[in-house]
Amino acid sequence: MATAPLTAQTGKLPRPPIPHHEWRHLANWLLAWVVLANLGYMLMWIIGAPPRHSEILAIGVVGLIVRTQVRWVQYLAFVGVSLYSLLGFIAALFNLAISSLLSSVGFFMELDPSQSIEYVVAGSAVVLLCGIAWKALHRPASFADIRVVLIAGAVVISLSLFDKWMSFGMRGHYKRLAEVARRSNRPAASRACSAPPMPMAAT
Repeated sequence: MATAPLTAQTGKLPRPPIPHHEWRHLANWLLAWVVLANLGYMLMWIIGAPPRHSEILAIGVVGLIVRTQVRWVQYLAFVGVSLYSLLGFIAALFNLAISSLLSSVGFFMELDPSQSIEYVVAGSAVVLLCGIAWKALHRPASFADIRVVLIAGAVVISLSLFDKWMSFGMRGHYKRLAEVARRSNRPAASRACSAPPMPMAAT
């Protein structure tokens, strides 16, 4: 019986190529957990947006964990990370913590869509993409080859680093605006007390 040839240097059997169905499953997974989960925010790169590289990594990790689960578990996980990502995005826009955002229902009532139409469009896109994801998650994405898992992880990390690079100029932008607003709203009496004394006219 013929045996498979050994590699010259290691003496081990060569690893077989990645099966075609594994590539197909990877493409389905990337469509749902990389493209659809982040597309609405990637469009915001054009006008500037706060960094969300940690959210991209979190979505990718959750997607890898649930990729072998039943469809409804995958979809609930997708909606959960999408909601978390949206809240984190809004919190970063207004320099708030997510916990503060969740505990302040009145904050949402004070939002004026006419003043932030771009972000309303982004939020609507996220809702629409969640609907499209329901269809996308019906495609098989349960790849098992460790090489495919590493490729998926590399794609997620690359997108996270690219988002960090794209949003580098926006880091701290909203915090600086809030600080300027606080200074401009300081009472006039306080500004007068902090002003240097005027010199007395000579008699």
